[in-house]
Amino acid sequence: MAERAYQKGVNLRGISQRLDLERQDLEERVEQVRAEYSKFAHRKLVLDDEWKKLKLDQARLEQDKKNFEFARKSSWFQSTLLPTSDLRRIKLNVGGKLFETTERVLKRDPGSLLAALVSDDAPLKEDEEGTIFIDRDWWLFRFLLAFLRDGRIPKDQDLLSQLYREAGFYNLETIRHAIREFLDPNHIVERSAAMPLSQLHRLEASLGKTMRRIEEENQTDAVNALKRGLEKQYEELEMKANEQEKEKDWWTSSRYKGRDFDDSTSWAKVDKGWEQNFLTSTWNR
Repeated sequence: MAERAYQKGVNLRGISQRLDLERQDLEERVEQVRAEYSKFAHRKLVLDDEWKKLKLDQARLEQDKKNFEFARKSSWFQSTLLPTSDLRRIKLNVGGKLFETTERVLKRDPGSLLAALVSDDAPLKEDEEGTIFIDRDWWLFRFLLAFLRDGRIPKDQDLLSQLYREAGFYNLETIRHAIREFLDPNHIVERSAAMPLSQLHRLEASLGKTMRRIEEENQTDAVNALKRGLEKQYEELEMKANEQEKEKDWWTSSRYKGRDFDDSTSWAKVDKGWEQNFLTSTWNR
């Protein structure tokens, strides 16, 4: 009976260990799924960024096409093709500093304030001297204008941080994008400017919901299988226990572990010699 009880405990410990192993396997599978979804989210951000680049290039191409069609219809179209020809010059007074550039340069970021300055419905008009005044920092503006001319940005990160904020005023998304690319060339950081906050929240909620569903499905299947196995084990153990209860209890029998201890428990077989050598009192003599 004791051996069977011991074996029952061993079986239960084995079942517990198998449950722990199954739980570890489930946790490893969940981590693998999470890693795959993390890669998926990262690839999606990269694709979204490439899509924005394509849209920006498409906008530039459309603007150049419009400029070309407009110039082709004009009487001076041939003169603009000459190396010595130039487009209309624009004078800008930024914070008291005079800058001179061309209409083509200002239109290189079609959605910017600078491109709007040379449109028909420009928000700012030229003064009597033909200059447009902008009340901003001229020292930062020179870097913005240099980027529109040749596409270069400075390497100093503190300066880039100031330029990023200043470009926001002019709505110069091209230089803001270039700054983000320079600071994070591997796209490790999720850029809030590349994805609206509401869209990011929806993506996180969708990924979280999918992860929970996968975890629940995996855990439910494994737990149900283990539960069925445990129920079968317990039924077998219960049947064995019922059979053992019908047998004589071990403590009422003279046999234990295959040996018969009847001689040590029988009074008739006890040696009586000990009574003769038992100590007696000397007071009775």
